[in-house]
Amino acid sequence: MIIVICLDAHTSIVWVRICIGMHIANQVLFIDVASLLWAVSIEKAVGADGKPIVPSRTECVDEGLVV
Repeated sequence: MIIVICLDAHTSIVWVRICIGMHIANQVLFIDVASLLWAVSIEKAVGADGKPIVPSRTECVDEGLVV
């Protein structure tokens, strides 16, 4: 456990404990996202006529889950 001294708004000392595994978790998350981006090909969808489908910037999706 690492203990860091921080100053709060009233300039009193506050002791904050930082998780030891925080850096490992961040590195693992980065590796997972990088592997996913490497393995997946992100391309525009192609319609029946062979042209790429470009989403509209002004239309709104009112139903379903949008993330």
